[in-house]
Amino acid sequence: MFLFQWGKKMKYIYNDETDIALFEQIFGAAWETAAGLEPGLGAFVLLDDVQRAVLDENAARCIGLKQVQPDYTRLKELISFSSGKSADFEVRLLNAGENRTAGFLHCCAEAHPDQLHFRLCSQQAFAAAAVQEPQAAVMMLSVEGAEGNAEERDSCLFSAADAIFGALPEGACMTRISETEFRLLLPPAVTDPEAFAAELRSRVSACTIRTRIGTVLSAHRMLGLCAGICTGSTAAAFKMHAAAFALYEARSGKNDGICMFYPEKYEQRKEEYSSLVRFSRLINENLFVYHFQPIVSAHTGEIVAYEALMRSDPSIGYGPLEILSLAEKRGRLYDIELATLRNALTALSENQSFFDDRKLFINSIPSQILTDADFSALLADFGELTEKAVIEMTEHTELNDEALAFIKKRLGSAGMQLALDDYGTGYSNTSNLMRYAPDYLKLDRTLIAGIDSDPKKQALVASIIEFVHANGCMALAEGVETLEEVRTVIRLSADLLQGYYVSRPKPVLISEISENIRSEIEQINLEAQSKIRKVCCAADGDTLELSRLAAEKYTDIFIEGGKVAIHGEPDKVFRLTMSVKEGADCEITLHNVQIESNQAAPILTLTKGTHVRLNCDGDSCFRGSSGIYVPAESSIRFAGAGRLTVTAESSYCCGIGSSYEETFGEIVIDMDGTLRVISNGEKIVGIGGGSGGSIRLASGAIEVIGSGTEVLGIGSYEGGVSVSITDCAVLISIQAVAAVGVGSMRGDTSVEMQNLAITLKCAGAAICGAGVLHGGKAEVRGTNIAMNTEMNGRNIVCIGTNGGTADCEIKNTELHLNCEGGSVTGVGNPNGGGKVYLRATSLTGAFRTGSWLYTGCSENAAHLEYVINDIKLNP
Repeated sequence: MFLFQWGKKMKYIYNDETDIALFEQIFGAAWETAAGLEPGLGAFVLLDDVQRAVLDENAARCIGLKQVQPDYTRLKELISFSSGKSADFEVRLLNAGENRTAGFLHCCAEAHPDQLHFRLCSQQAFAAAAVQEPQAAVMMLSVEGAEGNAEERDSCLFSAADAIFGALPEGACMTRISETEFRLLLPPAVTDPEAFAAELRSRVSACTIRTRIGTVLSAHRMLGLCAGICTGSTAAAFKMHAAAFALYEARSGKNDGICMFYPEKYEQRKEEYSSLVRFSRLINENLFVYHFQPIVSAHTGEIVAYEALMRSDPSIGYGPLEILSLAEKRGRLYDIELATLRNALTALSENQSFFDDRKLFINSIPSQILTDADFSALLADFGELTEKAVIEMTEHTELNDEALAFIKKRLGSAGMQLALDDYGTGYSNTSNLMRYAPDYLKLDRTLIAGIDSDPKKQALVASIIEFVHANGCMALAEGVETLEEVRTVIRLSADLLQGYYVSRPKPVLISEISENIRSEIEQINLEAQSKIRKVCCAADGDTLELSRLAAEKYTDIFIEGGKVAIHGEPDKVFRLTMSVKEGADCEITLHNVQIESNQAAPILTLTKGTHVRLNCDGDSCFRGSSGIYVPAESSIRFAGAGRLTVTAESSYCCGIGSSYEETFGEIVIDMDGTLRVISNGEKIVGIGGGSGGSIRLASGAIEVIGSGTEVLGIGSYEGGVSVSITDCAVLISIQAVAAVGVGSMRGDTSVEMQNLAITLKCAGAAICGAGVLHGGKAEVRGTNIAMNTEMNGRNIVCIGTNGGTADCEIKNTELHLNCEGGSVTGVGNPNGGGKVYLRATSLTGAFRTGSWLYTGCSENAAHLEYVINDIKLNP
């Protein structure tokens, strides 16, 4: 408890009339009375010209000073360290005039009798003491387990240091080296420093961790202590260095946390240790430096942003990749992430005149998510300036959906934007691009290098840019190094440019790039004007006339949500693509819409969380390398009495859904009209995708036509799909080496068919009409259906699977099976087990083959009730 009483006369450490007059001049005549009312509030004056300190009794008590002359230098350091920071007390400075530093000290709770910060000596004083006592041992201490937010770390370190101070003998002194490291000088009276270090470790392990107000932080939390020791009469500087090396050895885990310095070990590992020391200095002393590379508009050459590129001080000598590699090995990637964000935002804050209408791109490590406390501190320090930041992330460190959603929400709340970096390095895929939904996509140098002479790269980059634009994102060509590369990416509709040709990274911010380069960019744009993309945004209630969009040279339609109508003209084809905003619910009505595109992007792109009702009115047609993209977590429902034809032609294409390697969403066809899907390529899908998803055909006339190497009519390539077909007329016609009408190529599949007429026409080597082509479980249910098959191939299964498990139940059905091939199976599994049940079903047609199985499995016979088998064998 404080010993002050109401109205007690204030005392000063220097209690002469001059000091009293000085206090009254700065703090006022009423200060003594106010200080008596609040014993936790003290005042101080530092006379900088004569290096003398004057304190009142409250301030002295607050810092643990007991009526002795204060050390001006230490008090100056203490005030500087504590100003504006969370400590055992708070410092507020006043404007006291030239050669004076004055202010208030306020204890946040009851003052500790001997504050930690004042008991620690300065590093200069420590070095002087070590020189004066050549026989003293030097010990480096590291407090282990002081994790948590800033307040918890302070409490841990204070408690550990308090435990250490309780054991120090007369003549010892201690100074702080870094966040968790201390240097200790032991007098010669300590004859066994190793045993003394063990005692310190025991005290630290047993100490109770308390907050600055005395509350126990955690009864179960324990701290540890590692120690490196150097003894002998060598030079003080060498002993300090040697003790630090011994601590490095102690923390390696091979010495029980305490290690003496041995010269032979030092010779073996000094280079490794020197590297660690430089790396530790880089982080602990924040010796990062940054170069800034301009990012310019691909249309005008004007600077629109800069990228902050990490470097190190010349005394460190590490490049960015070396820094990241060492940080990963040392478990300090989080420190790199925090330092990068803070330093980059500091540079932005100090150079605001360069950022009126510009952004700052800041590299981030996706796996290192800042704590709420650290991120909140950034927001508090930089405020609205964070809205000028663009955080660059790569896909190299895969984030799960929960972590990615958290990061995107955090960036959004701070007004920050997101850039996806290194796209095209081998980690990239369309589904990840949809997951990240960035504001900027940075095309990696591997895609840009030599693009002017590589048609394949041009086609790939053009398709990526088109896909990016369709999703409301900007495309940045990174690493452009030649005029021809710049010309090519501009003609491919890139939005932004960055690279050595535009401007090299510089240690300063520049206002504009070279006038010659800007002129070249402007001239290229004039030459490529006819090829620039132009996007029409459609909102609720809009009606778009394609003839007007064509006249105004629009190339893309971006639908933000609500009800949108699109009108075309019979027999007139328009060239454009369409996309729907992420998370939007919308209803799109097509009236005689004929769209064709030679780009790689789908004609219509749904994004994550998008739900679309597509009404078909009149006769509409989509034709391109891909038809309608329906990713996971999105859905599309076809309705209307019109006719829609979707034609997709490329190596790995899909008519409606996703490619053979992606997960698709929900597809529902519930229309009174006709839907025709035509797909041609190598590995292709008519309706469905790679895995997952669901497909329901509820009404209408549906035709699926495909040709290629491996063709799936309706379903999923890898299984895991549920297909329901009811009250429809379905025609599936496929020519391929491997073909599946309804179901999957492999994996487990469920197919439910009821009240429909279905025709399957397939020609190829391996064919499955309904079920699974290779292995897996084929669960097929059919009731009141009329199925007609015309199949020609080497191995044919009309309904079921070949090699997995067939679970087939067919009732009240007419199966007309005309098949010709090496082996033919009607319903079942010719090379595996399962259950086949047929009731009130007729089998007609003809098998032209040398190996046949009408119904059942190779391991189980079929269960037949009221079944008529009138299939002719080799007629």
